[in-house]
Amino acid sequence: MRKAQVSQNMVIFALALAIVAFIIIFGYRSTKILNQKGEQTKLILLEKELKSDVETIDYGSVKIQSYDVPADVKKICFYSEGNDNNPLTCTDCPKSSDYPIVADAVADNTSYNVFILREELPYTMELDKVAIGCCEFYCFDKKDGKIELKIEGKGKKTLVS
Repeated sequence: MRKAQVSQNMVIFALALAIVAFIIIFGYRSTKILNQKGEQTKLILLEKELKSDVETIDYGSVKIQSYDVPADVKKICFYSEGNDNNPLTCTDCPKSSDYPIVADAVADNTSYNVFILREELPYTMELDKVAIGCCEFYCFDKKDGKIELKIEGKGKKTLVS
């Protein structure tokens, strides 16, 4: 083999390596962006399904609904104004110190009453008809990528438990 052939093969090899590296990096970035958009879509779908279920349930109806949630969602917390949070009647109410983001929002008199707690900033929304019983707020954990809620039509309000 001549020296010219060796250097020509090295150039082709380096060029092929650069093209493969570019494809891998570009593919990784594209996949990451697609995953992020998919998670955003799941969050918007969750909001629409939850709003629809709470606002359209009939008086006396009870429905147990399971919602798919994005991977970064840990919990969904509901706040209901005017509940007494009495420790004698409400034994399983969460402490506000365990959920400082929800407690701060409530203290600021925000109109939001649903807090989707994620690894990043929480996603908040407002549901007019929601009630949660005697606790001031209550949080539901994610299990196997889903959050399960019992929704009961109570007339002007919808009880979520």
